[in-house]
This record gives sequence, structure tokens and C-alpha cells, in this order.
Amino acid sequence: MKIHSRYPRHLSDLSLMEYAVMLRVQVRRFFCSNPACARKTFAEPFADLAVSHARRTNR
Repeated sequence: MKIHSRYPRHLSDLSLMEYAVMLRVQVRRFFCSNPACARKTFAEPFADLAVSHARRTNR
């Protein structure tokens, strides 16, 4: 797979004491090398951290 681009994704996590916690994750987008693939580009998943399009972590 070849990297297409990168973009930042911001996620809110549980607060630490009275401080808000924001995570900034660098997401990579890839080209699909399979010609039969329906999607030409796709982003790497963060299943352990957050579901797709979520603004908050899974915790």
C-alpha cells in the first residue's frame, strides 16, 4: 500500500482532574492497490481508540 496523505484528527478523552484532555492523532490515508477495490483511498482505522467519525475516545 502506498500512502496518499496524512491529516490530524482530534479526539476528546476523559478529563484528568479538572483538565480537559484532547488527543491529536495523525491519520494516514492509503491508495488501494487492488484494481477491483471499490474505494480508491481509505484511512487507517483506530478501532482500539475510537470508532469511525467519533469525536470522543471509546473510554
